[in-house]
Amino acid sequence: PATAEDESDALQSNTNNSSEPEDENIAAAAARKAVGGYESNLRYYVRNLWKGDISLFEFIDGFQKNIRSYFQEAWWQGAALCGISADEMTDEEKIRLDLETNIEFTYVVPFGQAIVEGSKANGGSLDPFLNRVGLWGNTYNRILTLGQTMACADQRGIWVLGRTEKHCFDCAGYAGRVYRMSVWRKFLEPYDALPKGHGLSCGGWNCDCSIDITNAPFTRGYPPKPVGGFKKSHEHPVVVERDLVPA
Repeated sequence: PATAEDESDALQSNTNNSSEPEDENIAAAAARKAVGGYESNLRYYVRNLWKGDISLFEFIDGFQKNIRSYFQEAWWQGAALCGISADEMTDEEKIRLDLETNIEFTYVVPFGQAIVEGSKANGGSLDPFLNRVGLWGNTYNRILTLGQTMACADQRGIWVLGRTEKHCFDCAGYAGRVYRMSVWRKFLEPYDALPKGHGLSCGGWNCDCSIDITNAPFTRGYPPKPVGGFKKSHEHPVVVERDLVPA
């Protein structure tokens, strides 16, 4: 059975990452470390709910605490790339972070209910639910990018391809382009097509791209509409199909 000590470990603080130097490579390593911690914590709750060692309420509470904590950390990491500290966030940024956090909360109950229905007691398999944790973890980098593009609005940003072996049409097309961060956000965010966004032709599920600060010259014109993009139906929709993706 899950113990109080186990739960304490699952809610380990992730604030140490915010003190990392702002060098791009070190920042990327810090983000990967944070994602690893985030996913580890979520797997704890998935595994123990599936086994019946914690209640659905405990699962929801634990998931939401981790979402709030790690989304905040991701935003701060993104802003720190421009030298902006947590206490310098604007009201607009705070509102947007709260919006992203609350929308992510809406996924928690359906996911928990699915785990209960497919629990060990009901003869279900744990692996499909653990596999979904990676989709939740990838959202960390999307929040980091959003925080960066808002805080670094007037700085130049270059789209850098990630470490994945194959790149989708949209990511490959944006690679090497340079625009102000505010321009990237203005033209791509309405389609949820910033790095890791679901509006990219790859769906963003395993996207490892980023928009990095650069001194390179601007690309003429503006970012083209993503081929896989969809226009947002409201201020900030989220792809509900996340938890329907086959393991």
